[in-house]
Amino acid sequence: MINDLRLLPWTSPDGKACFLSTAGPDSKLSQIADEVEEAITDEALEVFEGVQALLGDTGTDAHHLRVALVQAAGSLDAMIRIAEVRRDQLVRYTRKDNDGVGDEPQLQADAFG
Repeated sequence: MINDLRLLPWTSPDGKACFLSTAGPDSKLSQIADEVEEAITDEALEVFEGVQALLGDTGTDAHHLRVALVQAAGSLDAMIRIAEVRRDQLVRYTRKDNDGVGDEPQLQADAFG
């Protein structure tokens, strides 16, 4: 059975959203999409750490700050797309429960540390 379309964390060469139609979250293509999301997240963390280092260096020139800002904007865009993917997955998950009870995801208090 085919589930709803999954928004992927990348766009087509012409900037359009890409979607995956699959039989479920354990399919090979879903696993590849998950791996790409993880790689994007790891890269965003590296960009963030690099930007922090540049901002902490009072000798950083405008050119290097501009390059870092462009990289940070690209990483932020990618992370927003991943957040949209996760939001869509969460909405799909909560819609599966049609009894009207507990339609929002529930987290234990210890999940927040």
